[in-house]
Amino acid sequence: MPLFWKVFIFIVALLVFVVGLAEFILEPLAENALDGIYGGFQPWHEVVIWAVSILIPALACGYILSKILSDKLGKMAKAS
Repeated sequence: MPLFWKVFIFIVALLVFVVGLAEFILEPLAENALDGIYGGFQPWHEVVIWAVSILIPALACGYILSKILSDKLGKMAKAS
């Protein structure tokens, strides 16, 4: 399988994982934590929930992906 398709499948799987993790696990946890602290929904809760459930896992996955790709590019540079 060409490298392009391997990377493409990896990125798609990573995005599905991040969205699933955010939607079904992290978002309910953040909602419950904020409701427990403040006793009701505040307008800024949506921003906090988004940041916790989407931004942090996306940044972590982006770091992992960039590390993998930079390692492969480094090997290619050494070989050339």
